[in-house]
Amino acid sequence: MGFGENLRTMRRKKNISQEELAGKQLVNCYKVISMHVSGSADTPNYVLYGVDSSSFWGENREMLGWYADEESVQKETADILAAIETGKPSYELKYAAKVKKRFLSVELVKEERKETTT
Repeated sequence: MGFGENLRTMRRKKNISQEELAGKQLVNCYKVISMHVSGSADTPNYVLYGVDSSSFWGENREMLGWYADEESVQKETADILAAIETGKPSYELKYAAKVKKRFLSVELVKEERKETTT
């Protein structure tokens, strides 16, 4: 499977925790899945899931982050893989996009550029 496909899976024998403090989430997952969800410029194009368990009914996925483009989700999964392979017990997301959640949609938050006058 390649990054151009809609669903990509990475699996390793060791578990890794996505650890975020101060009101954020902690997820212990053994597998990471990225999925292409949109092609619009105003919405995230990819979502990253962590799988923390599996049962008869399927995998339990925890949403880890939204990504504006394929490059960002590729960098994130590569860094997660590197963290797993080096034995790091936790990983904090670096490339996730800031989003604003609406009732039935998610929008990318546009960062305002501050221009300095000299």
